[in-house]
Amino acid sequence: GKGTVQNLSADALDGRDSASFASAADFLFAAVPADGANATGEGLAAASRSGEGTYTVRFGRDVSACSFTATASGGTPALTAVEPPAAAAKDTVTVHTADVTGPEDSAFHVQAVC
Repeated sequence: GKGTVQNLSADALDGRDSASFASAADFLFAAVPADGANATGEGLAAASRSGEGTYTVRFGRDVSACSFTATASGGTPALTAVEPPAAAAKDTVTVHTADVTGPEDSAFHVQAVC
């Protein structure tokens, strides 16, 4: 038969109500090819390559209070770094890609969790 488990609620976790959990709108991402053109993603407004191993990613909202991760895709280079938004462009991050010898163009994924 069916039963219930004591002290277990599908609507809460560690005493937090599920309404306080992050919504899908709080997760933004972009998949950016090495040339910076034709990037795709959720909440993405635009992306471009601005120099060797340097990319500008603009989201459709203020991301200045978000946290960021970036991961190279497609192999080398293996190093990525994200600069958070500057005060003048709160919707834009800069992503750097490199190999062990220095800046290198690479496809990458960047995620913002707000």
